[in-house]
Amino acid sequence: MKKDKRLENLEKGKWKPGQSGNPKGYKKGVPNAKTIIKKYYNLESPAMHPDTMEKLTYCDAAWMHQIKKAALEGDLAALKAITDRLEGTPISTQIVEGSLSHGLDNLTLDEKKAKLEKLLSQISE
Repeated sequence: MKKDKRLENLEKGKWKPGQSGNPKGYKKGVPNAKTIIKKYYNLESPAMHPDTMEKLTYCDAAWMHQIKKAALEGDLAALKAITDRLEGTPISTQIVEGSLSHGLDNLTLDEKKAKLEKLLSQISE
């Protein structure tokens, strides 16, 4: 009887088709924090570009402020992070010299097979 009552309560609590699980939640079209920040960042700020004297967006002004601050404070890690963010992290290439064949280049196929069998027998021991 107790089990039947629990199943009955579960059925009462189920949503009907098309019913929302949070009817008093966000209404459609309400902007979230990211949308508000992006809108604000794209507005013109009172700051002017020092070279072109064009008005800057708040986003551009914030970037210029951070770059100037990092440069004046001598913060190389911050300058590197900003540069990597704007230009992309540089790709590091390394040249490897030498042979990766472990002296197998001059052996015949039979000698290579014999070496391989010897190595396998050592591993299985």
